[in-house]
Amino acid sequence: MSDNELDIRDDPALYRQWTKVKKKLHAAKKHLVVFGSVRERRLSSVQSVWVVRYTDRTEGKTRRRSIYLGDEAIAECARELIERWRREQITPEERRHQQTLKLLDVSALALGFSRPARKRLQVAAEAARDDPRTMLSIVRSHPDPAVAFGQRGGRPSKSGLW
Repeated sequence: MSDNELDIRDDPALYRQWTKVKKKLHAAKKHLVVFGSVRERRLSSVQSVWVVRYTDRTEGKTRRRSIYLGDEAIAECARELIERWRREQITPEERRHQQTLKLLDVSALALGFSRPARKRLQVAAEAARDDPRTMLSIVRSHPDPAVAFGQRGGRPSKSGLW
């Protein structure tokens, strides 16, 4: 139980609303883990409510769905619940791999790689997931050896990668 959920227990009206919302969240759990997010929805320039938005992909159809949360405290509890479900679903190896891919992308962005070059790098990293030597073979097996080792002549590419 989170600190926010303890705060909600102090207010009976909020707690009743949270239990109703929690049932709806549990019913949509398989969709929320993959596609769910907690967002503030503006009703007017001065009024806003909190909702959970997710994509329901069943029977070949894609539908955007929404669960009304109302109060910001309930929204925070819902956000924590969805994050906990996501952490429980991902194995430690998968989490490390995701962090590695994110670090790789941020590093490539900092080096000035274009989006297509970063995408190629991500694909190469996915291939190298089980065997890191695969990454070296992908880079070394490029048809133009000057490109593979960063010594390409002529017009400079935008990214410097391939």
